[in-house]
Amino acid sequence: MTGSYGAIRVLMRVLTQWRDGIFARVAMHAVRKLAYLTSSTCRAVAALSPRAQDRRLTRVLERGRLGIEVIVRMVICNSLRPLYEVSLLMGVLLWQFRLRYVLVTMITADLHVLTYVATECESKISPQR
Repeated sequence: MTGSYGAIRVLMRVLTQWRDGIFARVAMHAVRKLAYLTSSTCRAVAALSPRAQDRRLTRVLERGRLGIEVIVRMVICNSLRPLYEVSLLMGVLLWQFRLRYVLVTMITADLHVLTYVATECESKISPQR
């Protein structure tokens, strides 16, 4: 059991690195596409004097790129993957059990998500003192 656990942990690390390597291509493609779409802004910046093009401008552009990368990573890795896993789980439950069991499981999961969202919204509306 301990050896299996260690092997699974190593496999998990390898797969995470592999996912990040694949995602880097996707993120860079999104950044290039956005840069292409905002090329008029880049031309306007290029027309500025060299004094205006200091490190602050580079820092702002880098922050924008990192922000886009984070958003894309969250959508792909943190939203689509769990939906895929849940759909696979529901397929297995449907294959092994009846449709009623799948519906009860889906309703329970939906209620859990709804409760979590309501709790988060409530905590943002009325912060603790």
